[in-house]
Amino acid sequence: MKLTRTSRVSALGSLAFAGAVLAAPPSLNLEQAFAPAREALLSGDADIVCIGDSLTFRTYGTHRYLRDRFQLAYGDGGEGYQALSVWTGGFVPDTWTRGIINSDRQPFFGLDGMWGMWNPGIEPAAAFIFAQDPVVRVQYVAGPNFGNLLATWDGGSQFVFCQAEGLEVREIEIARSGFDGQTWFYPSGEGQVVILGQNNIRPGPGVRVHRVANGGWGVMNFLQRETVFDEQLQLLGTDLVIIMLGQNDQSFWRELYAARMTSLVQRIQNAVPGAGIVLVSTYDTDSVQLPGLNLAMADVALETGAGYINVFEEAGTFAEHLARGHIDPDRVHFTSVGARYIAGFIFDALHTGGASITAPCSDIDFNNDSLFPSDADLVDFLSVLAGGPCSTRFGPGNDDGPGCDSIDINRDGLFPADEDLVAFLSLLAGGAC
Repeated sequence: MKLTRTSRVSALGSLAFAGAVLAAPPSLNLEQAFAPAREALLSGDADIVCIGDSLTFRTYGTHRYLRDRFQLAYGDGGEGYQALSVWTGGFVPDTWTRGIINSDRQPFFGLDGMWGMWNPGIEPAAAFIFAQDPVVRVQYVAGPNFGNLLATWDGGSQFVFCQAEGLEVREIEIARSGFDGQTWFYPSGEGQVVILGQNNIRPGPGVRVHRVANGGWGVMNFLQRETVFDEQLQLLGTDLVIIMLGQNDQSFWRELYAARMTSLVQRIQNAVPGAGIVLVSTYDTDSVQLPGLNLAMADVALETGAGYINVFEEAGTFAEHLARGHIDPDRVHFTSVGARYIAGFIFDALHTGGASITAPCSDIDFNNDSLFPSDADLVDFLSVLAGGPCSTRFGPGNDDGPGCDSIDINRDGLFPADEDLVAFLSLLAGGAC
């Protein structure tokens, strides 16, 4: 999946910090960076972490559709990480201290800045969080002079001592017979109690795509996290970290952003040395600051060996995104159509080592159900070509499911056109574009 770009510049050999570079390469190091995740995905038990801002965090953001694509292809391993907050299916009493959306409160706990903390001397009101899958692993913080915690759920309970010599993250595992239910947390004792969230797991082969994002966040928010951040990545069993930042980092110049992003990459490498890391530049919003940040990400990929996907220059101009209905009326966030497109762009690039970015035609998995070649792709293509629906786009507002690709199969910017039908039929038959 890729929009045409009328003025792409290739600069594979010109990524020096001080160089007058106008464009970065389409991708870097993707085969190497995706290898640990590919092995885990094929084994039937994989964990992918999506680090991002509101473009990732929103209900119909890029995370949602990346999760859809991966789980359609490799199985549903569960909802993954879910912070304790009212915005993520939980409740934290007003008497507790809590992390919130579109902000970053001290102490800098949690993967995404959302957590709940009870302090002694306050009436011990209970917090709760809804389970999304039959098995959840609740993550909480233990530390010097911390209090205690009683976790209760339908059919069970567990008393937890939260004392430790230093700050550390611990888990308790809760298994239910069904997919729904609340876990209640009752604090007690002479010290604070901190609950971070839970990892939702569905038994059987599959992948979890964890959302680690918050509105307004940039690279510094992730750098300033307490050490519990690193431990949480370890507890998730992380195989791949996809970093999608930039919109909120426009106060940085190229060299400084490269230095900060390098620090984040190195932090993740130290925390989960066996995981791959892929840097994804943010999309083109016509901002004069973003070209430098895109180049900085390519610099970091060359320096650290991380993967890199050039969404900024290769996924389309701001005008093209607007014309395709990718951009929300606020002219910053994605519509569900736009988020689907960017998620598909990333998914395809990961699986092809970046080849999909510069391929002359889209692939034949038109409806993105990971089953191809198939008659269903032809049926959906002909339906969309005639202005009809796509079978993998459903739900309220057609916001669920991976959706279909653009009918501009030959990527010439002209559609609908007979040439696209000819190209698709040729590809379906095993021919050339």
